Amino acid sequence: MNSSTILITFLSLLFILQGCKKEYSQPPSADRNETVPVRVEPLAVQTSPIPVQSSGRLETASETNLSFLIGGIIEHLNFSEGASFQEGDTLASLDLVEIDAQVQKAREALAKARRDLERITGLYSDSSATLEQVQDTETALEIAEAEYEIATFNRRHASITAPGDGVILKKYAEEQELSTSGTPVYRIGITRGNRYLLKTGLTDKDVLRIRNGNQAEVYFDAYPGRAFNATVTEVPASADPRTGTYEVELSVESEGALLKSGFIGKAMIFPSSSQPYYRIPLQAMVEGGQHRARIFVPLENGTAEPLDLTPDYIGNDFFTIDTTGVAFKHGVITEGASYLRPGIKISIYSSN
Repeated sequence: MNSSTILITFLSLLFILQGCKKEYSQPPSADRNETVPVRVEPLAVQTSPIPVQSSGRLETASETNLSFLIGGIIEHLNFSEGASFQEGDTLASLDLVEIDAQVQKAREALAKARRDLERITGLYSDSSATLEQVQDTETALEIAEAEYEIATFNRRHASITAPGDGVILKKYAEEQELSTSGTPVYRIGITRGNRYLLKTGLTDKDVLRIRNGNQAEVYFDAYPGRAFNATVTEVPASADPRTGTYEVELSVESEGALLKSGFIGKAMIFPSSSQPYYRIPLQAMVEGGQHRARIFVPLENGTAEPLDLTPDYIGNDFFTIDTTGVAFKHGVITEGASYLRPGIKISIYSSN
């Protein structure tokens, strides 16, 4: 079979296949004389607050690193990671052999300085010592007193005391390890009762709707379906330069559940008030995006009219618009809108 025969055969088959297409596979035509069935949903002005949805990381009320003021050999680490403690508990302590020796040395030096001053003062009274010698001895006593105060201060801070009730988040050192001044030994979280913090980043548009004291619900994968009550406790004045979002803090009630720092929580924050709005089903949108939405509304003459709107908020299955200058007397078309053109007749059917 030559190439001409093959071409003729291919064109013949293509013509046959085109003729076999069924009419019902075509979408409704744009003929103005055709009637398009549509479903219409009524709309009413709403004022109930639209929740702000976000997620974040759970933390204790405050987290900080603890370290020894002075260096030394760690003798005791009394709490392991995950352990709870109470305010005033001794979390860790250094070996006191060298520290106590320094205190004893400073104490003896102070005693000697006092004796020297007493002796030189007596000699000065007998004119056997000069005023300069007395003043030098007084200075030596002041130095000895300062060194003794430093030694006793270091002795008092040779241990780490819990600043409040909390939990050990991380242990950085081990017993018998040499610790230098300021090197973290523990990272702790202060729980402040049964409260935890959830920090979540909000966009500039969402953060304007949030105020301190707004109520919220937080959900964790560890407790499926359980809502934990929360309250907005801090709304920042500026955005995080790294993320461009505003890190809002929620105070979360544990309500007897075992919560751990690091849990990822999904939050629904309820603003205390909301401007009037229309809530439009997302399926009504025939085209558009974040800043533009086109929908169709039915008219009294049996046709439909397109409207271009600017969404204020876009949810999972709806978007909202401001009520200013807009009224939906006959609702909005939610099904069949994709086949509509201005002037096409419509017939409204019930979903029942």
